[in-house]
Amino acid sequence: MVMVHGLFYCPRFSCSFLLLLPRAILSDPVGSDYEHYIHDAHRHYQLWLDITSTFNWPTDQNYVDNTASSTHSYDSRPEADIHLDEAFQSEKSDKHNTSIEKIGNYCAEDKCHFSQKLVLRSRDLNSVPEEEFDEGPFLKMLFTLLSTMPTQPYQVNLHLTSIISKLALMPHPNLHEYLLNPMLPTGKKTQTLFKTLQDLARRLTMEIPRIRNYKKVIENTRLQLMSEDPSYDESCDHNQLVESLIVLEEFCKELAAIAFVKYQHSMHMHR
Repeated sequence: MVMVHGLFYCPRFSCSFLLLLPRAILSDPVGSDYEHYIHDAHRHYQLWLDITSTFNWPTDQNYVDNTASSTHSYDSRPEADIHLDEAFQSEKSDKHNTSIEKIGNYCAEDKCHFSQKLVLRSRDLNSVPEEEFDEGPFLKMLFTLLSTMPTQPYQVNLHLTSIISKLALMPHPNLHEYLLNPMLPTGKKTQTLFKTLQDLARRLTMEIPRIRNYKKVIENTRLQLMSEDPSYDESCDHNQLVESLIVLEEFCKELAAIAFVKYQHSMHMHR
């Protein structure tokens, strides 16, 4: 376990996301708004626990870290003071709850499952060729869009990371492991959220330093985004590469916060 901002975090889930980007290209190296993500994750995770309480989903999430320790907003926008209270409140309506319950019960009856093998165990290495895991068209689309963030508009990237963060909040152990466990043993061809973020981080780490005075450009871009100046949104003078870096940086904080909150909840439930 390690301590960050006075709180204890699970290295396997939280720190892996926080350490994806090198400190040299971070727009906020001290992580000044990280506790804000923790607060939001607590609030929204409890909401999803309430919504899915009747779904009969399994709860055997494995948060125990058996590996050796190595070496705010819900749109992932660092400057936005936007909360989705109204959106989440609308999800509590009777009509919406009815549709959610149908989906939850459908999955609980084991009609909703992956047909391909996701986790690759050691005994499988010398057996028949691994069956390629198909994450489905929706997750495949999300991972593809994540990988092309540097070429996409800022607002598109905000909506994209918002969708994924909501999926990561879902209290289903299979979805949790697939999205938030960076050490999940999978086949080489199996795409996961963490693998996609690793590839994206490598690309940005190589391309960002090629920008002249890149540290100053990163600093100015963050200040402009935080200012929420309409003239900046309307202007055509946007550095999408740097904007995607800032979105990814905040998204990693958000995922780390969600992973920690779910880990903390699991520890509390097993006391």
